[in-house]
Amino acid sequence: MAFAYINNPQFKDDNVEIKSTYNKWLQRQFGKRIPIHIFGSGSEGNSVYLKPYKTLIDLGLPFIRYNEYSPTFFLDVDYIILTHHHGDHLNPSTLNRVLNNYPHVRVILTEHMWNYITSDLYKREKGEYVPFGHDPKFKTDEKGNRIQKPPKWKPLFEKHISRFEIATPRILKTHTKKEFLFNPLTLKHGDIVNLAIEISDPELEFEFLYASDLDNLG
Repeated sequence: MAFAYINNPQFKDDNVEIKSTYNKWLQRQFGKRIPIHIFGSGSEGNSVYLKPYKTLIDLGLPFIRYNEYSPTFFLDVDYIILTHHHGDHLNPSTLNRVLNNYPHVRVILTEHMWNYITSDLYKREKGEYVPFGHDPKFKTDEKGNRIQKPPKWKPLFEKHISRFEIATPRILKTHTKKEFLFNPLTLKHGDIVNLAIEISDPELEFEFLYASDLDNLG
C-alpha cells in the first residue's frame, strides 16, 4: 500500500498514475501521478523506485527484472531502503549482486533486519510446536540445542558492512546533488520491525509516505 501527497508540476514528465494514493489527510485520491516506477507490489515481489531521489524501496525481485527496465539501472540508484526481511521485500541474491557490482550504492535498514539477514540460525515458524524446555524462537534438536544452518549470506553481506546503514532520520544527497529528508517510521507487521518511508523535499514542495504490509491502517 502506498500513500502520497504530491504538489509539484515539475515532475509531470516523469509521473505514473498510482491507484492507492491518499493525500496528507488520508483521503483517497484518484488519477494522481507521482514520479516513481513500481517494479512489483505483492507477494511475488515488492520494489518501488523514487526517480528524483535515486532511491529504491525494497529489493524483492530477481536482478534480471531491474536489468530489463534498464541495463544501467543501478548506476542511477544511490540508496536501497529495506522495509523488512520477508522474501517478497528482499531477494538476497539480488542484493549480493548489487553490492558486488555497484560500490556506490548504500543500503538502509533497521538493526533488527541486519541481525536477521546475517543470522545463521533457523527461526521457528508462527504457530510451530515448541517442545517443553526448548528455545521458543529458534529451531532446536532433540537435546534442545539451536540448529545451525550454513551462513550463506552472512559472510557475503558482512564483507560489505560499511555499505549498510541503520535507518535514522537524516538528510540524504544523491549523486546529482539533490538533497532530501529521509524519516523512517516503525509499523506493526506481526512480530517484526517494519519500516514506512517518509521523504520530504522542501525545495520542490514534495512529500511522500510509503507504507507496506500494514497490520492496520490506524
